[in-house]
Amino acid sequence: MSALERLIAANQDFELLRVEEADDRSAVPAWLRVLWRKSHPAGPYPLLLKEIHEWMVSHPSLERAEREADVSPFTVTVFPYLRPNLRISGPAPNPRSETDIQVFELDPRRIVAASNNIEGSGRQAQYWSADGGASWGQTTLELVPRYARISKRLKSMTIWVDPEVFFPTRMQYVEADGDTTSYEFRDLKKNAPIPAERFALTLPKDVKTRTIDLGEGKEPKSRP
Repeated sequence: MSALERLIAANQDFELLRVEEADDRSAVPAWLRVLWRKSHPAGPYPLLLKEIHEWMVSHPSLERAEREADVSPFTVTVFPYLRPNLRISGPAPNPRSETDIQVFELDPRRIVAASNNIEGSGRQAQYWSADGGASWGQTTLELVPRYARISKRLKSMTIWVDPEVFFPTRMQYVEADGDTTSYEFRDLKKNAPIPAERFALTLPKDVKTRTIDLGEGKEPKSRP
């Protein structure tokens, strides 16, 4: 019996679910909802559960797969006036999801793209081009702690960023023991107005203040 089968068998307490869930069309299976309800008795189900289920089905051992190998930039030779459709992820046997591509405004030759590989390694693949898309390289970016005091507790961190407003929409922590915590950010507002009183500083009466002259309004010199 696989780890996934054991997990399913251990979460058959369907009385934890609401009655109306018996007829809904959610893509999240009942056993996974039971597993979620054991730790979160109230509140909605996170959208991430659907992707977690996809990953579990593709990885019944429930162990992280190896990351994809880095690929040096490869070039496709075509007529100089014609650019073909190019599969920048290479000959991957499984589909990719949530793909995004961005062009650097100050230098259109520099392009980056990314896609999730849920059915494969479970990681996000990153692609880059420095010649306007004529050649592409591939790697997997993951935030890994540099210092031992942090790596004792945190193994890695992955951040999903909205490509339109560049706000983080999801964040995932993988702790040193393998436990994973995910956060999802909603109702984000860009440049929302902030009341002026937020910046008012009220000091106690016994606090003394002094004014520092920086030199007739000039910018202070930076230290070397």
